[in-house]
Amino acid sequence: MLIDAHCHLQDKQFDIDLDEVIENAQNNGVLAALVNTETYSDFDKLLKMYENHPDFICPCFGVHPIQYDSDQTSRAARISDLEGVYDFLKRHQDATFAVGEIGLDHSPWITHKNQDIIEEMNQVFSDQLQMAAKLSLPVNVHSRSASKKSCEMMTANKVVGVLHAFDGKVSTGLKAANSGFYMSIPPSIVRSKQKQSLAAALPLSNLLLETDSPCLGPVAELSTQWIVKVQPLSKNPLEALETNGCKTNLDYTFVAEPCNVSSKGGFDKEACQAVICSNNVKDDIDIEQTLVHELVHAFDHCRAQVDWDDLRHAACSEIRANNLSGECNFFSLARNSELSDHTSYKNCVSNKAVECLLDLHYIKRAKAHSVVKEVFDSCFNDSAPFND
Repeated sequence: MLIDAHCHLQDKQFDIDLDEVIENAQNNGVLAALVNTETYSDFDKLLKMYENHPDFICPCFGVHPIQYDSDQTSRAARISDLEGVYDFLKRHQDATFAVGEIGLDHSPWITHKNQDIIEEMNQVFSDQLQMAAKLSLPVNVHSRSASKKSCEMMTANKVVGVLHAFDGKVSTGLKAANSGFYMSIPPSIVRSKQKQSLAAALPLSNLLLETDSPCLGPVAELSTQWIVKVQPLSKNPLEALETNGCKTNLDYTFVAEPCNVSSKGGFDKEACQAVICSNNVKDDIDIEQTLVHELVHAFDHCRAQVDWDDLRHAACSEIRANNLSGECNFFSLARNSELSDHTSYKNCVSNKAVECLLDLHYIKRAKAHSVVKEVFDSCFNDSAPFND
């Protein structure tokens, strides 16, 4: 018999056929599922699901490190998002199997590298760890780009729990295991050699299985092999990465997976990995442009050893990525209803570079404009690797 250590059956995607999903899971040997909330507004819905399926659903109540405003814009969690959480946990302690999904997400497109935002997110996590400790409950933890910090805070608060979809360093995973923490592995491991190597290096006694359903399934919504095969432009930066001594492979250099942010993609500088947000790209053109955009960042990271905290370096790479990806050509602007937003091709590249800087750095718009203008000409004229 199996237990799903982390999933989101309260997601609206299951509203129509939840009973059927649970029945299918049970028929295939799944005994129970730890279902995690992401927002306080999910709490009552999950509690009702538990009342209807007490032999299968194991509720985990918590506030995710990424939250959404009313216009569905993603942002880092704030202290105000915890209003009512502890009182709910106390009232329904008998129905609570863990505090989750809680944790940290220090991805730059979420924190904008702003220390105040990072510290408040850390405090939201710390407060929920303290709630768990007071109620003697385990935790179910999200730790993207912050696995070491997450483990340190769990240890400091003397809680036990699971690091879900663990993707940290082997050394961090081994330390987590020594501290008595568990790490859960999603089905997406079958399409990632990097994650397979990570799991193989960790103690089997500290590994659990999860689905993270409806995300991280065994079959990607977009196949990376298919993308490279049918999107020929992507070959240029991919081959250039190898020429410049960067290790590349289809399973790791870039990934295609659902994202809980509104962007079409991102670049993880620590892993030198391009990410395509499969739930946000619309068609082949979106895929092509997003892939080239992020692989230009990977090329710059390897070729020029970019200091991403240096605004001039970051602006230069954004100018190049927006120029070389084709996001500002007439057809792209027309299909996205953006023709009236820009006065010329160069103006479009400049404007998009500014917006990218604002997404990743907590700076004023005037500062972003100033930095982009300072480096624009030289960076706009640098078309490597397409001029090689």
